[in-house]
Amino acid sequence: MSVKVFVGLATACSVFVIIMSLVAVCIIYNDINTLYDDVMDEMGEFKTVADDTWQRILLLHMHPSGSTDTTPTFSSLFARFKRQFQFPERCNCGPSAEGCPRGPPGPRGEIG
Repeated sequence: MSVKVFVGLATACSVFVIIMSLVAVCIIYNDINTLYDDVMDEMGEFKTVADDTWQRILLLHMHPSGSTDTTPTFSSLFARFKRQFQFPERCNCGPSAEGCPRGPPGPRGEIG
């Protein structure tokens, strides 16, 4: 084979690879733009759901009973409701043993 044929073949292969690379770049660019558009659409839907949920939370906070007929008072909007929990005087364990004989002594401890 002559050098001219070899150079021509190498040039043709290089041009083919460059064209295929450009086509691949265009396809990847198109895929990325499509992904971006899909993500933006989903984010818009998420924002709508989040805003609606936030409005429901605020409405529930303003009207804890669920009734929107009553006007909320200052204390119902801004007061902090503390939990009213009282501990029992004793634990709710089983009945304690009364009048049992003393058990056997345990082993002696280490010296010192």
